[in-house]
Amino acid sequence: GVEGASLYDGNNVVTPAGARFRTIAAVDTEPGPTPESTPTAAGVGAWYTKEVNTLLRDSGTSWYYTWAPHHDSITTPGGCEFVPMIWGKRDVTPTALQQAKANGTTLLAFNEPDEVWQSNSLTPTAALSAWPQLEATGLRLGAPAVATRGHAPGGWLDSFMSGLAKQQGHVDFIPLHWYSSPTLLTSSKNVVDAAVNELGQYLQAVHQRYGLPLWLTEFALVGWTANLQDNIVPAQSVQAEFLAAASLMQMVHPGTPLIFSTLGTVADMRTGAYASGGIECGMLHMAFAQMARFYNVPSGGYIGLTNSKINDAQSGYETGMSSVAGLLGGAHMLNMAGLLDALKAFDFAKMVIDDEIALMLKRITRGLEFSEENLALDVIAGVGPGGTFMTHKHTVKWMKTSGLLTKIADRNTREIWTAKGALDSQARAMQRVHEILSHD
Repeated sequence: GVEGASLYDGNNVVTPAGARFRTIAAVDTEPGPTPESTPTAAGVGAWYTKEVNTLLRDSGTSWYYTWAPHHDSITTPGGCEFVPMIWGKRDVTPTALQQAKANGTTLLAFNEPDEVWQSNSLTPTAALSAWPQLEATGLRLGAPAVATRGHAPGGWLDSFMSGLAKQQGHVDFIPLHWYSSPTLLTSSKNVVDAAVNELGQYLQAVHQRYGLPLWLTEFALVGWTANLQDNIVPAQSVQAEFLAAASLMQMVHPGTPLIFSTLGTVADMRTGAYASGGIECGMLHMAFAQMARFYNVPSGGYIGLTNSKINDAQSGYETGMSSVAGLLGGAHMLNMAGLLDALKAFDFAKMVIDDEIALMLKRITRGLEFSEENLALDVIAGVGPGGTFMTHKHTVKWMKTSGLLTKIADRNTREIWTAKGALDSQARAMQRVHEILSHD
């Protein structure tokens, strides 16, 4: 933890430093983005989709955020306010801070810095060193939003708050994330009631510890883990959440298009790391697709991911195995292009290669086509034994469509491949990337 003024003494009694935090914000001050907002005002996290402006307007929400200091291409509806975020250390720049100041009145800071597996993870010390720059914006300021253990003595948030007291800094409210525990999901008869109770207890514990207003910015009923015997079975809570949301959508707007979109997750038990490229994730996508067929709705998600840090053989076989598994299971939408390192990196060459993998998947979907024209029994009889089909009009007609003609996968002889520079798939893909980016 950070050495500094403790918020509690050895008897768990609030210290003068802890009391100071309890007087920073007025008791009746809520962290909502506008003076008119109420403690129960709902907001949303918005992403850059084609329908985002329509969805945001129709939601009637009073605030939204984008995990960024800006809302490029998103139009803020009337009666709604954008809330900027300094997501990680990468955003602690004059440009990003100025964007945040220009775009809102309330600032969210450092999204889940306590998660060491995320690319934006920070130590409390690192966050404290950057904090004066966030304070200098003059915006109403939220503490870093930890993923877990916001109430725990000596935890990430507790260390940060103690260090902040020592350096005479301030926060106006505390954003929190909450995701239900695996124990709750497997042991409770009424999962929803149990989840609401657990969330309420967590919020109460954090508020009692710091005495500041709270802002719940992420929460979900779906947990991270399952027991090892059942880790390839879609959790009942996943099905319940989807069915509840789908039913509500159809009640409000009958005929609303929807998709059963999933992100199957498993952990490598040697390290606890997210094994996005694990074949078990592919198996989960097959199971999700089967459930979607049972519900008679389309399905998809982040299928074809990899743990590889570069565009190498591991990247290829993990993406290939998982995506084919999802496709054969019946998935319709695959979010896969260009993603490396368990969703934490993007690679242009990988995107081009994934495009070719997607074309292969489409070819699998077409299957083997049987018709009189395809079988071409008359052509076979005409060519006869010892003849050649290479120059036949039927071959010329179908040669470009019956089989996939790849652009990245090399099928030349070794001599031709060598003469063309002996390029591997990464190099050939980058050539294609430059062609695309240089095209008007």
